[in-house]
Amino acid sequence: MLEESADYLVAKVTLKFEKFTRTDLVTLVWEGDSWKVSRSINSYKV
Repeated sequence: MLEESADYLVAKVTLKFEKFTRTDLVTLVWEGDSWKVSRSINSYKV
């Protein structure tokens, strides 16, 4: 996790595959009684 508060968080997720790496910056917000993804930014590296 890169940043966190009571009602939102930003996480960095890195997935390594055989030929490339995918990195996601995901912003989640607490809505009602569960976390929901509000934004996802993706990047790829070969």
